[in-house]
Amino acid sequence: MAFGDHKNEERDYEAPASMQIEELEKVNLDQDISRRQFPTDFIFGCSTSAYQIEGGVHEGGKGPSCWDTESSTPGRILDGSTGVVACDSYHKYQEDVDIISEVGFDAYRFSIAWTRIFPDGVGEQPNQAGLDYYSRMIDSLLSKGVKPWVTLFHFDLPQALLDKYGGWCSAEIIPAFAAYAEACFANFADRVKNWITINEPTIDLALNSGHRGTLEDSAKINTPERRYVQAHHMLLAHATAAQIYRKKYQGFDGKIGIALDIQGYEPLTDAPEDIEAANTAIAFRCGWLLDPLIFGHYPEVIRKTWGEALPSFTDEESELVKGSIDFLGLNFYTGYYASGKPVENFSNKPAFPVTLPPSVYIGDVRNHVPIGGLSGSGLRIHPKSLETVLLMLKTKYGNPITYITETGFAEVRNPKLSLEEHLQDQDRINFFREHLRAVLSALKGVVDVRGFFAWSLVDNFEWSWGYQYKFGLHFVDFQNNQRRYPKASASWFRKLLTERETHQLKSSKVKENGFHRVEQRIGK
Repeated sequence: MAFGDHKNEERDYEAPASMQIEELEKVNLDQDISRRQFPTDFIFGCSTSAYQIEGGVHEGGKGPSCWDTESSTPGRILDGSTGVVACDSYHKYQEDVDIISEVGFDAYRFSIAWTRIFPDGVGEQPNQAGLDYYSRMIDSLLSKGVKPWVTLFHFDLPQALLDKYGGWCSAEIIPAFAAYAEACFANFADRVKNWITINEPTIDLALNSGHRGTLEDSAKINTPERRYVQAHHMLLAHATAAQIYRKKYQGFDGKIGIALDIQGYEPLTDAPEDIEAANTAIAFRCGWLLDPLIFGHYPEVIRKTWGEALPSFTDEESELVKGSIDFLGLNFYTGYYASGKPVENFSNKPAFPVTLPPSVYIGDVRNHVPIGGLSGSGLRIHPKSLETVLLMLKTKYGNPITYITETGFAEVRNPKLSLEEHLQDQDRINFFREHLRAVLSALKGVVDVRGFFAWSLVDNFEWSWGYQYKFGLHFVDFQNNQRRYPKASASWFRKLLTERETHQLKSSKVKENGFHRVEQRIGK
């Protein structure tokens, strides 16, 4: 199914990794998942973010972020917790590197805390203690054969910039982000080959963190108009940083992209209005940010809905943003049905900051049957929607190089469980197995997906929900010095990733459905 209202532009792309189409067609999706079913250069990794795991918020010259403000404000965090210590990875990063290596992951995606580099968000010189911390971690990863993937911004905006500019509300933040990004490039680009500028703008805007006052006060100012302006500045900040990287640092043979949170939307029925509703939902949730990056402008359906409330790009800005990703990071967690008319238990007001037009209703039950089982966080588990999203990226956006930079399964924390019970997470194993099957199916459809990062390495601080949700492959005993214990899912990944049996596949040029192996930036 084709989503959206843009025709494909003819462009050439690299074929999906070094696996021949004939070999992909032999993959049996009914057997258990094996690493040898994937292309030989397919990346397996795990992900975390700075505020969620580091702790050490008052150490090494770090300045306050919006999440230091958020978590210290009574009533803002579900369980009243903070990230002051979190998983204590600021002191235990070597232990984290060791368990990443023990599982057998190829790569580790982590974020840099902006306020460890510039405590006030800006400055003439970066904080050397912060640079040294990340440099040590990068070197440690490389010594274990693990590739560092760096995210520059994962929700933890410097509180000083929120106070000074209103955060992403002001264009003044764009040069501040660019300067911070360049400081990271200048110090780490010789060793870091994969960069993500901004993680999940939609979720960051939904959380609306760091605004002083009650949740009710915060909700009043977090209007759709405000969110569209913030996202606009995020796109320009991303593109400005990408331009700097390409001009000055891509000689280190690296790539730069962005990570977007994209959900799948299936038409509730085959009726034309439901198909159109699914198209519109994906335009608002995905196209809002991806269309500018590929086509240089916002989707027409959003422009028609919001009119002048939606910012416009100048010709120069459009040229800057268009094609500013070498790859797309896809963060995927759930799927929904879409209907073009009111349906029982369907909503026109989704939880995250995507304001839908009156013709779109979203729900997760059809004919009294849920789209999938529930995770602990309340999200439905629907691996088929991951395949749908990947195929949509191929059909609508010209098959961009894509890495699944996050996906994972949440459990609700239960302090009554024994340690042994905490480590048994068969539901998480099932989640990853079935989502990897969806990736294999998409690969058979010649989707250019090149990696899969599990969220998360360890149980951690999950934003407004505190420590209530556990996504980790490793259990963290927060009552006993943040000790890590591998769960069954870590052992499952280790078996998957360290198989001795090899399946060597030749690299070849593939030409099918109008694309062949050449190197070209997305959207240019």
